[in-house]
Amino acid sequence: DWLRVGAGLNIEYTDASLGNALPNLAAALPDGRQELKGDGWDLGWTAGVQLHSNRFTLGLSYKSAIEHTLKGNLTVSGLVGPLAGS
Repeated sequence: DWLRVGAGLNIEYTDASLGNALPNLAAALPDGRQELKGDGWDLGWTAGVQLHSNRFTLGLSYKSAIEHTLKGNLTVSGLVGPLAGS
């Protein structure tokens, strides 16, 4: 009656998009664009305990780290000149 223990599975879905401009070497040309898109499912876990007495309740918990691994595409567009091929 004085001890409670719990555990859980953490399931996270990540959908990310990151974009930025890429400079063309000729000043008269507009910037190119780079966009990275990806998504993925990843798992972690949580565990905890609670200790109960007449005077106090003490709880401790831990949540594991989740390292996200995304799968997706990198698109580079709008570059001309020497940077277009790289």
